[in-house]
Amino acid sequence: MIAGRNISIHELRVFTLVATLQSFTKAAAVLNLTQPGLSMAMRQLEAKLGAPLFDRGKKAALLSPVGSALLPSAERLIENFDRTVAGMVEVSSGRTGRIAIACPEGVAAQVIAPALRVFVEENPGVIVSLFDGDATSVEHMMHARVADFGLTGYWAPHPDFDFEPLVQDRCCIICPTRHRFAKRSSIEIVDLEGEPIVALNRDAGVRRLIEREALAKGVKLNIRFEVARVSTLTEMVISHQCISMLTDLSRPRHIDKEIRSVPLVGDMFSYPVGIVTPAKRMLTASASSFIATLKSHVSGRAQKGLEPSPVAR
Repeated sequence: MIAGRNISIHELRVFTLVATLQSFTKAAAVLNLTQPGLSMAMRQLEAKLGAPLFDRGKKAALLSPVGSALLPSAERLIENFDRTVAGMVEVSSGRTGRIAIACPEGVAAQVIAPALRVFVEENPGVIVSLFDGDATSVEHMMHARVADFGLTGYWAPHPDFDFEPLVQDRCCIICPTRHRFAKRSSIEIVDLEGEPIVALNRDAGVRRLIEREALAKGVKLNIRFEVARVSTLTEMVISHQCISMLTDLSRPRHIDKEIRSVPLVGDMFSYPVGIVTPAKRMLTASASSFIATLKSHVSGRAQKGLEPSPVAR
């Protein structure tokens, strides 16, 4: 309803069509209304405005001075209304809007980015903000409601959030191709005793996990350098000829000729990476649509024998 006099968009739509066609009969046929029904709608609109909108003394439905003054404004109101409704339909269907995703750097590169390529081609009206940090930043962004959903492997159960496993990740040791570990098919946590290590900071889930297991086994880790980003870490590994701790998903693929990845032995070093969503509020249509695309993308890679593999349900 239009504020003030309870004028409806339907009444304005009827009015503009009669004015355009200059005929009550033709307008009634277009709108699939009876002529008495259309005439009643016009009389109600005129009563609300307190003035006649048409000169009914003529054969054609010609506008009165008040009707002529109303027509341009009525057309703009109808256009704005239709555009707004169409925009809301786009948002509710997920074809437009914004998505904010929080995930660790490696997950962003190996899981999110390939699925986004498919999604944005099908939904060019959706703007995506990707917050690629570490496991701790994912947790903070979800609790602060900065992100619509998160994707991480280090999520502590919380009643306000749901966690749905998506892909399997595994801790590994990376080292230069000339390092003695490079020829190994696997590495045990005890092998790390005293070995110089370039590590991500303690906000990184992989570091917390390996340090916890090292402590449990009585292994003393020799953290020589500490960095915040994977790109810096890999350059340090190459230049200082030392090792580091990453996961299969966080390991950069473009430097495989310079760095070797060796898996850590133990079931505790393999874990699911999953989708974190709010348990007590609905996702936007665009966020739900992207999650569906993400699941389909991961499933498709599994069928082709590519990594990452989906978590067994």
